[in-house]
Amino acid sequence: MTAMAGSPHSRPAPERATAPLAEAIRPVLEKRGMSMRALAREVPVSSGHLSRALRSADGKRPTPALLRRITEVLQLPGDYFIETRRAHVTERLATDDELTARVFEEIDRAERR
Repeated sequence: MTAMAGSPHSRPAPERATAPLAEAIRPVLEKRGMSMRALAREVPVSSGHLSRALRSADGKRPTPALLRRITEVLQLPGDYFIETRRAHVTERLATDDELTARVFEEIDRAERR
């Protein structure tokens, strides 16, 4: 079940998070008056699984599918969480040799400054 327009879950959020997911999600939930358990129910996953994924505990990491479901439930842009943006960049780098070369050159130049 996703949040409906006009519900407390549909309040605006910043365009993109800059903190890791575990830190970035708390203020979003607070603004919406939503608990982690309520989010877990709506995603739907167990609250334990969600907690471990958010904290990267027990080898769990949020999958792109879990991040997508969280952003949908919270009505956030798909690229709101930095982990989603990182996964997208990693995927693009893995499949685009020219882009990888350009990014490497930029990083190399920045590190030599």
